[in-house]
Amino acid sequence: MSLVILRNEHLDRSGQDRSNPTLVARLRRENASLRREVERLRQYRELAFRDPLTGLLNRRSFHERLDEECARVRRGTYRFAVVLIDVDDFKAINDTLGHATGDEVLRAVARVLEHDTREVDLCYRIGGDEFAIILPDTDPEGADTVLLRLREAVDPAWCALPVPVGLSMGLAAAPPTDPDPEALVAAADEQMYLDKARRKNS
Repeated sequence: MSLVILRNEHLDRSGQDRSNPTLVARLRRENASLRREVERLRQYRELAFRDPLTGLLNRRSFHERLDEECARVRRGTYRFAVVLIDVDDFKAINDTLGHATGDEVLRAVARVLEHDTREVDLCYRIGGDEFAIILPDTDPEGADTVLLRLREAVDPAWCALPVPVGLSMGLAAAPPTDPDPEALVAAADEQMYLDKARRKNS
């Protein structure tokens, strides 16, 4: 019996002898090929969910994660919030200073958003000059704190952007039960435009 057990230790599932150098080399090649294919698929997914200009996650990724966060709220005691952000007078920047400067502004805004949010927060570019942040595991008070920090970070008096810009921001915290992704985005969007109007009036 011990001889049979010893023999089986050298067999793969197909009954072939794994001690065969040719077989081992073939299996190693196949394994390396599979690893390369997995890495290619990972890179393709990364491209599909990243904005090429800023490196932030894109609109597709935003809506996918938003649905996931809403589902988590429905399963238990979990809160999160959404911030929508718009670059003020961005069209004027493009028209007067050129699209290259406009692109640099967008990249700089992306850097500020990533730098001045928590590691768990997710930053997105969801349109031309529109950005979004998902704040996981965050109650309304915590979301207000994050928003205040962002406003201070983009103050044109000291923010190292190519040209002084302002950001209009709107915040919406998910309700404790059965949040609707579209309604949440609409609420944040409404707050963002109210903020834009306040900024212009001031």
